[in-house]
Amino acid sequence: VAVSLSGDVMLASDFSGINLYASLDGGTTWSLNFYGYSFSGMAMNATGGTLYAAPFSGPIYKSTNTGLKWLPLSSSNSSNWTSIATDSQAQLVFASSTTSLAFSSDGGDSWTDVSTLTDWTSVAGDYAGSLFFAVRTGANGIYTFIYANNQQQLNFVSSTISGNWNYIACSGIGNLLAVIVSSSPASSSTFSLGQSSQRNKVESVPATLSDGTVYLSINSGGSWLQTSLEISTWTALAIDGQGTTIAAASYDLGIYISNSYGRSWYLAEPILEVSWGALSMSATGNAIAFGTNNGQVWVGISQEPTSPPTKPPTSKKDSHRAPSFLSFPSANSLVIIGSVI
Repeated sequence: VAVSLSGDVMLASDFSGINLYASLDGGTTWSLNFYGYSFSGMAMNATGGTLYAAPFSGPIYKSTNTGLKWLPLSSSNSSNWTSIATDSQAQLVFASSTTSLAFSSDGGDSWTDVSTLTDWTSVAGDYAGSLFFAVRTGANGIYTFIYANNQQQLNFVSSTISGNWNYIACSGIGNLLAVIVSSSPASSSTFSLGQSSQRNKVESVPATLSDGTVYLSINSGGSWLQTSLEISTWTALAIDGQGTTIAAASYDLGIYISNSYGRSWYLAEPILEVSWGALSMSATGNAIAFGTNNGQVWVGISQEPTSPPTKPPTSKKDSHRAPSFLSFPSANSLVIIGSVI
């Protein structure tokens, strides 16, 4: 799932991973835009007019008319892509694969391999494209990538947190990072925000999916703070433009959201026991899109809870959860606004 800054334009791949659907009305209606590949990553510019779709095998595809027509970027090679990110103008593009890390400064017309290291799992970047981030299996820390004055620089910021750094998200202004660190690599049948590593597997998240921990950083990975979220099978993260609103998806616990830069978290009560796989949000954090392993896309509005919880939520069985502040525009407490199957 990928969402424009306004939240109006959304892009999603279906459960099989071989179809791309687009919505121009905030998820109310969907249309099939592209099919035939197992997509592993999606990204778009600020308005949603320019889209990128990275398949697990083959060249990256680009659309400049909100998905009506797609063209392959032949110079992107045929890597096993795992994730893709772009700036608000869709000119600077950063993509990871199982074999390399690639960058384009001209909207995907030409590409440069910025690292020969392998096992890259996730990338993210700020709106301006001034700073990109990447994580890979087996590296305790993050990689920062800077492009300025036609010069490229990739640096590794090490951490004392050991484990597999499976996922990274970045706020729009780059002031806040969030990562998922697990004790083992992400399962090949899971998929995350704007990126699917299902790789043609049509199955739900298995019980063997590794438990992980969510960490936050306010200094580009120089130091990390463990959130109050319990260890769980976290699969995806999303952060709004200012870093105020953060969403985290767990296979075991559902969706947790923080409207306080990660200081406190609340459980979105209606959304439980679902195989969450994809997660994205608008610049203001008011529009949040969730994808599931059964091929559905749910769209919610983030709102402050009307009353504080009596104690911090600890599990989906906690009877003292905060009231839900994911508002779905329907009479029902949980509504599938758009379905991509």
